[in-house]
Amino acid sequence: MHVENSNSQNVNLSITSCQRGTSQGSFRIYLEDGSSFFISIDFFLEHKLCKGFEVDSHLLSLLKSESYFIEAYSKGISLLTRQLYTKFNLKRKLLTKDLNLEGVERALNFLEEQNYLNDQKYATNWVLSRLA
Repeated sequence: MHVENSNSQNVNLSITSCQRGTSQGSFRIYLEDGSSFFISIDFFLEHKLCKGFEVDSHLLSLLKSESYFIEAYSKGISLLTRQLYTKFNLKRKLLTKDLNLEGVERALNFLEEQNYLNDQKYATNWVLSRLA
């Protein structure tokens, strides 16, 4: 999990650093308490985040949620590059990796929207592989 040392009791924390993440379109945000979050570029731009920006408890909650989503999405894409999964099986696989349930469900829905995760495509491939 990428969320480290974050404590929702700390109401106002400053961003100490913003770095491009290892995956394209992601950023890693570091807060003064030592916590860090992977977020999408869209989230970064939408909230106009930069070094010195004050993070209140509401934004901290959003950062956690976004980081959980990014982590689940990245692991989901990685698994789907190796083989097709049903939504049920991919969810089960991701949850064995101790990922946040909300982040996993959001990632699964996004993967479906992008048509990377498609139960119909899985079923069609399964049937065709049995006929061959």
